[in-house]
Amino acid sequence: MRTLGLVFLSVLLAAVASAQQPRSYLTRARCRNPLTNDSSSSIRIVMDPAKAGGSLLGLKLFRVTSRGDSSVAWPALGTDSLRVRVPGLYRLWVQQIGYHPIRDTLRIGAGESWCPVAHMVRDTVRLEVSNP
Repeated sequence: MRTLGLVFLSVLLAAVASAQQPRSYLTRARCRNPLTNDSSSSIRIVMDPAKAGGSLLGLKLFRVTSRGDSSVAWPALGTDSLRVRVPGLYRLWVQQIGYHPIRDTLRIGAGESWCPVAHMVRDTVRLEVSNP
């Protein structure tokens, strides 16, 4: 019984420590200048820190509907901009190797240009090589 209590306590402490680690987050911001000249909307991700961007930046965009999320865009790695053809509520995923991922929502109207800032926080997981 004592061993079970110690195991439970260690799991609880690990969960509390994990919950206290800083996570990446998105700050919603409109672009100063429109990115399109037509009625379509656009999203351009601004990375903070800037070095968190790059060729391995991964974006995914899902339209949120009453029937669930549906994939809208999954551009090539390194792409920081997306075009949105239909106004609505969207779920945006921002991923970069070595950083905590972001999953957030944006309500996008017709012709709007969004430039949200992705505040990326390093993932502190370290891999060690063990020699046999």
